[in-house]
Amino acid sequence: PLVAACLRALSKEPADRYPDAAAMSEALEAAMAEVEGARPPLSRVPDVVCPACGTINPSNQKFCGECGAPLGAGGTPRMSLLPVEEERTQPGLAARRTLSGERALTLPFPLLCREDDIAWLRERRSEVRVSLSAACIAGEPGSGKTRLLQEVLKGAALAGDTVVRVGADPSWAEVGYSTLRRAIAALAALPPEGGSPWAWAAATAEARQGLAEIFRADGAGGRLDELPPAVRRFAAAEALRWALARATARAPGERILVAVDDFHLIDGPSRNAFLDVVHEPPVVPALMLLAYAPGFDDVPPGVPTRALTGLPSSAVARLFQDAGARITPSVAGLRSVLPLYLEELVRFVRAG
Repeated sequence: PLVAACLRALSKEPADRYPDAAAMSEALEAAMAEVEGARPPLSRVPDVVCPACGTINPSNQKFCGECGAPLGAGGTPRMSLLPVEEERTQPGLAARRTLSGERALTLPFPLLCREDDIAWLRERRSEVRVSLSAACIAGEPGSGKTRLLQEVLKGAALAGDTVVRVGADPSWAEVGYSTLRRAIAALAALPPEGGSPWAWAAATAEARQGLAEIFRADGAGGRLDELPPAVRRFAAAEALRWALARATARAPGERILVAVDDFHLIDGPSRNAFLDVVHEPPVVPALMLLAYAPGFDDVPPGVPTRALTGLPSSAVARLFQDAGARITPSVAGLRSVLPLYLEELVRFVRAG
């Protein structure tokens, strides 16, 4: 009925349309009455309130339509009206929501089989004395480099260290100095745009030049566009050394941990600055952690490196067994499994 009313209103010939708005309103009211009369009886079926953002979602939805959070576990039931026919046409819904172990396998997974890696990084931290040192973590995408860094940095922050973690440009556009800009702002307690050049007064002339270039500020020692590339590179590294020194002055006696995640994906000028500081370290008690994928060649030579591998299949089987879930034969037959693939497997199972 509604289709017929709309098609008449959209007729090409004016004479075929409704003569006025009142006539169209009457036609729509009649169509709605016909639709309402043909609607099946309603029964009360629980909707789900998203535990993350509070948005109300239909009970047949597996992920929140507003924030994307999973609704399979932790959602708050809320009653709403749904046609009985719709309830009967979804017999697999309950089965998908009660897959074996689904509610016990919470995401993200606990950190498994990384005790040795954590101990290795903590040992590198304990070796920090009066000068900056570095350590590298190499691992395939999905091996858990980010999670490992988060765990180590969390412990260091609780111990009183100054902790800064940066990564690649969020847009993946490799915008020049984007990673270095965020690191310097965090270390030197500057606003994201760098603040007033007066805040850099204690820096050397080269560091002020680097800060002016990194934060695109005029009138603070001159821009570097006209200078040779080697001078610009040195100035950017000097700006990072100044930020490290300023972080030490703000928290004397504490270590500084700077973690650069996805080092192989950050922009070139930022990467050069981090490498130059590692090659010529400032006299500050700091540890720089660089995480990258295997095959990346532009890494400091002689720096201690830890290689991450996948989780052994025995640990994966134990995780599923503890959760009361079945592990697929394809996973059980592998020698090791990347944690990212394991999480994707659980998400795919939840999505039916």
